[in-house]
Amino acid sequence: MIDVKGLCLGNLLLIDGDIATVESIHSGCLYYSITDNDKKISNVSSAISDFEPIPLNNKWLAKLGFYPHGRAWGKFVKQKQGGVVDFIFEFGALSITVTSLKSGMIDCKHIQYVHQLQNLVYALIGESLEIR
Repeated sequence: MIDVKGLCLGNLLLIDGDIATVESIHSGCLYYSITDNDKKISNVSSAISDFEPIPLNNKWLAKLGFYPHGRAWGKFVKQKQGGVVDFIFEFGALSITVTSLKSGMIDCKHIQYVHQLQNLVYALIGESLEIR
């Protein structure tokens, strides 16, 4: 089950096999939208228990704009202030290490889902990860 305290607007989750974008959170319900080639649904609500987190894997890192870097995945993110942050994600036994030029190494063993990675990147640089 997803903990509502770990969700932010714009997070990606699964509902009935579809990718949902969180639009708002209210009284145990999520308002969300689904946009893909076959469906365009917006401003729908459902109980938080109806959603599943999206496991973080190579397929999703690629969808979020990361590129293979040896055994790791990397992403350069341009900040609004003009700087660039380089994120390198190395997958070990249930752990991810993030290296960025701005903040050094960060232990991110708790990052297992797409929405958690979205929240981490937003917290570090104030930018949202978008599906490509």
